[in-house]
Amino acid sequence: MYRIFIAEDESASMNFIKNIIAAKCPEFTVVGEASDGAEALEKLQAQSVDVLISDIQMSNVNGIELVQTVKQLYPHVLSVIISGYSDFEYAQSAIRANVSDYIMKPIDVAQFINCMNTIAEKLSQQYLKAQINVWHNLISKNALDKEKIAYYIPKEYFTLALIRRGWIAQKSAKMIVQEVVYTEAGGERWVLSGRDSNELLVIFGGELPPLDELEKLASSFSEGLYFTIAYAAQLIKIDSIYDKVNLLAENMDEQVTIGITQMIKLGEKSKKSMDSKKFLNSAAFHMQNENMAGLKNELVKHFGEWETSKCSALQLERVLNQFFIKVSSYSGDNFFDYAKPLSDVLL
Repeated sequence: MYRIFIAEDESASMNFIKNIIAAKCPEFTVVGEASDGAEALEKLQAQSVDVLISDIQMSNVNGIELVQTVKQLYPHVLSVIISGYSDFEYAQSAIRANVSDYIMKPIDVAQFINCMNTIAEKLSQQYLKAQINVWHNLISKNALDKEKIAYYIPKEYFTLALIRRGWIAQKSAKMIVQEVVYTEAGGERWVLSGRDSNELLVIFGGELPPLDELEKLASSFSEGLYFTIAYAAQLIKIDSIYDKVNLLAENMDEQVTIGITQMIKLGEKSKKSMDSKKFLNSAAFHMQNENMAGLKNELVKHFGEWETSKCSALQLERVLNQFFIKVSSYSGDNFFDYAKPLSDVLL
């Protein structure tokens, strides 16, 4: 819920505003109040709020001065000025103070609700941008203020899933997490960009949902390609997110299998393996004897075995790299002439 602070020196008006918020504005809660501007400034230093609602005429520090000071100290706070004075000068001052809205007394309930709905939309976008920034910094292991983390992501535990369509990511690829693909209101789920356009990182606030929900998301994202889901079923504290995300990525890359849709639980080891030594020795023998037909048959035979055993893409890439190193040693070519076409074929 978004947090509101009210500065109002008339108790009847204060209660009226609080009652409207409680009855008609479910996305908001009043977390503080003050009867003058000076008191409001003092209290605002001790708590975090999203919205300041202030009367324009108050003792010590008036509403315009309060809003201007709060804007300087807490730029993220949105402000609404309420006044019984219709003088244009006040309206101009409020506009210069960057208030989000200006409401006249007596307060019209419908107008006030419309105002709060608009504020809620602005805050939703503001929160989403801030949350993505927090996740990006956490996953990039950048320093981040703990109060800022708690303010925008007020959850204690999380679960994670990584969804990948097709082949494994580039070795040098890192988590991007600067683009939001999808999110839910209330900070229960964030679907973010992964290491490249073929990967999603899904963060859940709390328990992992049923696995069929993950499968539906992955199926929609994969657009007909095979996909792999790596997930952490255990609850994770926010300060462990960086380590767990990297473990998920490692787990996934070790176990992605070409053409196979699968789900991998964090910590589960791959049981798939391939006999590369026998293949490489046979291939070397045929190359040594310049037996291209035998070499071709050896390749076809072993690809069939690897497909049947569902060996991982990473294992396949490693053995093919070793194969082409042998090819280049017999042909006199540069191995790197083979590396790029091989990578393209695997992708």
